[in-house]
Amino acid sequence: IKNGQEPITTLHGGAFSEDMKPKSKVYANALLEQSFNYHTHTNRSEHWTVTAGQGRIIIEGVANAVRPGDSYSVKPGVKHAIYAETELRLIEVQLGEDLSEDDINRLDWDWSTYG
Repeated sequence: IKNGQEPITTLHGGAFSEDMKPKSKVYANALLEQSFNYHTHTNRSEHWTVTAGQGRIIIEGVANAVRPGDSYSVKPGVKHAIYAETELRLIEVQLGEDLSEDDINRLDWDWSTYG
């Protein structure tokens, strides 16, 4: 999260492997003038569905406006981030073998060039 701020995050559910490692997680997030860092994952995919607000998503360096109803799927290894221009609410689903913070490779990104 940009500037060390945390989104309002609620874990709604998930599935676990036989050894009780999470295989999927579902979050509801609310961001206001915040962003998820530009990053990749090695062992998980993510799916984001915007339920309210407006913002911008970056996938592999390409920026797109987001609004309610938009959905994006990101496979492992794909660079991605999202920025809230208004209060942005989204549902995030994570699927994979490693859903920990250890599977986040943070990258540099300058949001000011897309504002």
